[in-house]
Amino acid sequence: MGAGLACAASLAVPDAAAASSTSARSPSQDANPLLAERWKTRPLVIVAPSATDPTLVRMQDILQTPANQAAFKEREMVLYVVVGDRARRDDAWLSAEQARAIRSAMDVSANAPATVLLVGMDGGVKMREEGVIDARTLFGTIDQMPMRQPRGSNDPGSRDPGSPQSFNPVSDVPHNDKKGV
Repeated sequence: MGAGLACAASLAVPDAAAASSTSARSPSQDANPLLAERWKTRPLVIVAPSATDPTLVRMQDILQTPANQAAFKEREMVLYVVVGDRARRDDAWLSAEQARAIRSAMDVSANAPATVLLVGMDGGVKMREEGVIDARTLFGTIDQMPMRQPRGSNDPGSRDPGSPQSFNPVSDVPHNDKKGV
């Protein structure tokens, strides 16, 4: 995980074999790598106007600490960094078309102020901030998401009937079978 959170300076010169160049055409929906993350990971996307942007540098510093790296991994997150037509997913360079597709999907122009976006496993943007998001806020937001709740907590067979949290507002409401409700 640490290598995926490499310093911003590493964005300056992509490996020519790993980064493909494409024409300046508009990004295709098929080129958007975030679509492949759906229901698998929680992308944290940082779009910055330059590799030395203070927000990008600070976010990567925050994510470099061992505790935050562990929290990032535990929450099944991946890091996307987009600077102009250069982009990386953790350690892997993406094509210029993929970089444009990410910016387009996140509605952030290449010269806009640095923007940090948290994308949920469902593919929706859960947080969007121009500037730094502190680790406590980032991880706290994720921990409130439904997919971070203990699995089986909505399964009536896994509940302790005496526990105050055992009430399920959907399954414990009486239904009128005559009306098909």
